[in-house]
Amino acid sequence: QRPPAGEAVMFGQQFLHALSDPTRLRILLMLSGGPLGQKELGERMGYAKSTISRHAEILPSSMAK
Repeated sequence: QRPPAGEAVMFGQQFLHALSDPTRLRILLMLSGGPLGQKELGERMGYAKSTISRHAEILPSSMAK
């Protein structure tokens, strides 16, 4: 069996990095219940909207494939 191609390895690394952060994992878990805006996420989690925004930027790029 061949090892994964470099692109697949990079995707896996980015994906796992995104999920390794507790805040990003909490965001994903909260969104599993339905869509929420960044402001509402921040209020529910006790974070500033800018903190949610910074983490939200990482999630889509790591999940897109």
